[in-house]
Amino acid sequence: MNMLGKQGLKQVCSRAVQVYFPAGPRLSAQLYSTSRHSPSKVELLYGAASVLPALDQQRRKILRLFVRIQGGLYEQLDIETPMSRKKLNHMYIREDLLSQVEASKLIQFAKSEARKKNIPIREISQSRLDVLSEKRPNQGLVMEAMPLEVEICRSLGTFDSETSRYPVQTSAKESIEMISNHRFPIWLVLDSIMDPQNLGAILRTAHFFNLDGVIISSKESAPLSPVVSKASSGALEVMDLFVAPSIPKLLESSAIEGWHIYGTDIRAPLDQRVSLYPAPGGSVPRKPLVEGPTILVMGNEGTGLKSSVSRLCHQHIVIGGGTEPSEHAQAATNAGEERLSVDSLNVSVAAGIILSALVAGV
Repeated sequence: MNMLGKQGLKQVCSRAVQVYFPAGPRLSAQLYSTSRHSPSKVELLYGAASVLPALDQQRRKILRLFVRIQGGLYEQLDIETPMSRKKLNHMYIREDLLSQVEASKLIQFAKSEARKKNIPIREISQSRLDVLSEKRPNQGLVMEAMPLEVEICRSLGTFDSETSRYPVQTSAKESIEMISNHRFPIWLVLDSIMDPQNLGAILRTAHFFNLDGVIISSKESAPLSPVVSKASSGALEVMDLFVAPSIPKLLESSAIEGWHIYGTDIRAPLDQRVSLYPAPGGSVPRKPLVEGPTILVMGNEGTGLKSSVSRLCHQHIVIGGGTEPSEHAQAATNAGEERLSVDSLNVSVAAGIILSALVAGV
């Protein structure tokens, strides 16, 4: 997400591709705590993909860094030299492929960054780290920090195509001016995504496609926990996220400002559906999906979009021909054949397919 003012790139690499995490600006509007517990309750981030971006961005209040006790050759690596730093900045950190050498270098790098920021460091055994991360893979890194805080979003304002700017209304009197990442801005609204793995995977996908923003419901959503951070491969720690006190009010007010709203309700009337892929004998519309500022709304994993949200969407994107059975499937049913099928895609998979189509059409 790009905003006026500060823009920066911090790089984190995976084994297969290089992923660039934009350095998020420090905002000063109303904040919403993402923890469902006491504001004083701390969280434990674990693994290089979550800890390193959080350490770099410092959007959480970091209390201390736990690292694995090290020794031997790799503890003597001089990470302050230009050559060493260059290698570390281009290091692969896909966690399932980390060798002991790479893990040791990442620990050294994390310790160096923590010292620069005056963050306390405690070296403990791997067994203790495993207890802190509840036996989840941690690559020798666990961070104690306060819960993440995010902005409140009440409405998306009118988009100026000449300047690519538009406001995000955070309160009755305050707004943040934004610059679109694309020809037209694309935002993702998540209504009642309860599974932290799904939420993390969707955030990772949204960051990959460089969406302009992500908004989650404030009341019915998985908290932005360390599990979500891990599932997002660190995208949670660098993205600017927003929460909406009321998704229907957000959509209603944004539509008035000229935003086109796509839902994902397979129960929507046929004349409101836009299919990405044709059913047998069908065809896909050639009209571009994005012709102005656009919002995509995705609903709960089990129940989908609420009716109060669905009816505020101008159109609904479906993957395939929707809910109507194909002639072949209907003939098999009529003939008494038993058929096993998967009735829908996982919400994070569906998000990836639809976002790919939206971004490609900008």
